[in-house]
Amino acid sequence: MTPYLLLVGSDDDDPAGPERDPGRAVLDDAVLFQRTLPALLERHPGVARATGYRLAVPDVRGDRGPSRLLVLEVADDGTLETLLTSRAAPEPPAWAAAVAGPDPRWLVAWWRRPGWSGSAGDRAHPYLFLVGMDVPADADPGQVAAFHRFYDAPHVPEVVDILGFDRGIRYERHRSVRHHPGPDAPAYLAAYDGAEDVVRAAEHPERAAGFTTAGPWAWEHRETRWRLLYRRTGGVLRLPRSS
Repeated sequence: MTPYLLLVGSDDDDPAGPERDPGRAVLDDAVLFQRTLPALLERHPGVARATGYRLAVPDVRGDRGPSRLLVLEVADDGTLETLLTSRAAPEPPAWAAAVAGPDPRWLVAWWRRPGWSGSAGDRAHPYLFLVGMDVPADADPGQVAAFHRFYDAPHVPEVVDILGFDRGIRYERHRSVRHHPGPDAPAYLAAYDGAEDVVRAAEHPERAAGFTTAGPWAWEHRETRWRLLYRRTGGVLRLPRSS
């Protein structure tokens, strides 16, 4: 299973212009990804899968995430470093500019935390829910460890059960090249995938009242930077070579 996720986010070309038709936006994204992703996988054998998403339900607090998202599953350190390196810094790498324009909103790599398996999106569910958070800056190592124990269980299983997801996986920030709004990407990412039921859950925030388990100090004082629900628009999977 691929240990890294690389998230590349961008917004529509003219956010100040008239609102785009949602169906047209999804179609445009699918065309863009089908035009660019096969070549990306061809050039980088360490990329196992590339999946495109469109923001379906934004964070209730406002503009916290990109409207278009590309999720790359990366198998090794060398491939990840190549993807993150630009020959014309501070400009983004050429492949990222091809899929996200000259000024990507997100270019962030995450590694899968110990104890978790699989990769976000590998079950091809239509929806991906991303939650980014930080622990308090003054949390000591023991408090951070308690935060992780609580996040692993019971919290992730509760989210899956209460909000109707199929699975959740936890990641930690590896390297952030671009993240807007800043100052940096959250330290921790939880990625949940599921089917149409998760949209109905997102439309009924009162279901969050089902989270009744109190957490340790670092959990209760965490900062949740964003909660973003994305809908899949297309993707490319690397097929195993025939013998």
